[in-house]
Amino acid sequence: MNVISNTRVSYKLRRFYEFLCLLTVEPYFFAFMFVFAMKKVPSDQLIQDKICRLTYKLDTTYCTLLPTMSANEDYFNMNTGGLH
Repeated sequence: MNVISNTRVSYKLRRFYEFLCLLTVEPYFFAFMFVFAMKKVPSDQLIQDKICRLTYKLDTTYCTLLPTMSANEDYFNMNTGGLH
């Protein structure tokens, strides 16, 4: 029974590899760009929070709410300084 399941898995892997060989560059490029974008968003947010808290010495609540503040709510007027 184990030999049959190994053969079945081997066949499915071979078929999947054959399918991957048929693909053009676009799906690989899409997957690469998707992963790159998903990694970039959190790192940009971490950098923004670090600049807001350490460089400008602002409180945590203000830095957390800064991207969602309107011009009227931004009492330190930092949203126009490139931190949004």
